[in-house]
Amino acid sequence: MDARVDAQLAKRRTAQCATVALALLTWMCLISLRTHVSQQAFEVFRPPAEYAAALVSAALPLRVIVAFDDLFIVAYSAASVFFALAVSHGARNLMLGLITLLALTGGVLDMIENHHILSMLRRAELGFLPSVAELDGRVVASSLKWLFAHAAFAWLGLSLNLRGLQGVLLRVSLCGVQLALGVATLVVVTAPWTGVLLWARYAALASGFLGMALLVRTPAARSRDSGPSSPEGLEPDVAL
Repeated sequence: MDARVDAQLAKRRTAQCATVALALLTWMCLISLRTHVSQQAFEVFRPPAEYAAALVSAALPLRVIVAFDDLFIVAYSAASVFFALAVSHGARNLMLGLITLLALTGGVLDMIENHHILSMLRRAELGFLPSVAELDGRVVASSLKWLFAHAAFAWLGLSLNLRGLQGVLLRVSLCGVQLALGVATLVVVTAPWTGVLLWARYAALASGFLGMALLVRTPAARSRDSGPSSPEGLEPDVAL
């Protein structure tokens, strides 16, 4: 394939994977609304006995959510990689590489979280409690997962040079709104703000995937390092 075909393929795959990620995220949110079970409830510290009891009581919907979340991780990780390829045309770009690394590291932590929670659930069903140290580690790793994802979106906002009102709104959303929401969700522990922030973070995440899918369908610019010519559909409205 030549560079032009590669760029177009990367754009299509970005839109497809981001759309699938958005659909899976929406489906998991609907399950949480229907069952009142959320994986996020197991990313915060509770006394071991209370944590284990909550796992057992939420066993079936939690397993369903984790199964869909595994698919979600694959989709958003692929979307991140293809997006970087689409906007750089395959050229080497340090910032894009760091953004992709952050996103993929968050994906790895997300996958580890899923199967750690499943392991703790199975142990709880057999009567074994998690240790305080294990739950502390779960909280820290889950927080890092979210922070890496928010940082990747914020760095992307700083790197993209979108023109016009759309560009300003996207930059503010990526660098300000979603990053602030992510940090606030991790540090605020007072009801009812925890629930409000949790759903606001979901909405910001969903808008990020929607924006990613739409961005590669609109004129976008090439990488600063990728040379003077741009493939069709990737014009100098965005520069990295």
